[in-house]
Amino acid sequence: NTESTNNILLDLRANTTGGLLRTTSNHPFVFGINQNEIMRLTSTGLGIGTSSPQEKLSIENGDVQIHETGSSDPLLTLSVGNTQSSPTREWGFRIDNSDSDKFQLRDFTGGSTIISADTSGNVSIGDATATQKLDVNGHIASNGLNLVNNTSSPPSGVTIHKPSNNFFF
Repeated sequence: NTESTNNILLDLRANTTGGLLRTTSNHPFVFGINQNEIMRLTSTGLGIGTSSPQEKLSIENGDVQIHETGSSDPLLTLSVGNTQSSPTREWGFRIDNSDSDKFQLRDFTGGSTIISADTSGNVSIGDATATQKLDVNGHIASNGLNLVNNTSSPPSGVTIHKPSNNFFF
């Protein structure tokens, strides 16, 4: 059926491959509750909390929640290159449900965990398991390093300043 209101045409169709609901002119779809706009679909994208989305998905003054009720990992994936189903690079943030609910930044293309944080506050870089507050698997580059023992009074520690040439320890 096609219905015209204020010169805006709405096209509703169904066939063997699915249904189609669209405007036949460059007018947005507005979704609302109790006369209040909740979201708007425009030719630019979907706006939630905004009537003028700037990207494919624009959320203004709101939070996003990804919740998993089963045994899978809640996951946010970012990818580039080639196609969506076969990207050249794919990164992700997840809660690893099978490994004590660790929060992880993953390189899915390379198959490795880049950063992992466990529920006790330990963070690892370059490894999935941290045994200390900061656990780094690899070299560290720094312009200076200050190691302080805050349990003594006055605090004691070691300060290492980088000389003009590189050094390793």
